[in-house]
Amino acid sequence: MIGESMPPLGLFYSLSLGTFVPTDHLLRRIRPLVGDKAVRRTCRALYSKTGRTAIPPEQLFLAMVGGYLLGELYVFRTRLENAK
Repeated sequence: MIGESMPPLGLFYSLSLGTFVPTDHLLRRIRPLVGDKAVRRTCRALYSKTGRTAIPPEQLFLAMVGGYLLGELYVFRTRLENAK
């Protein structure tokens, strides 16, 4: 089953993970560019109609993009350090 991206905020903790992410973080600038409805529409056929609720596809997409960008940033910095 496809998950929803609006979890209950105060279920276990009284804090938000957004408070730990800097306001100038790269993913905060990318997030408005990702169309949740388009990602859900594209991925809907990949999810079962029954079973446990899965991670929302837009969150998986952002995690993959973030991992890729952070990996590329690390490679770029490593190349700069090795060039010195």
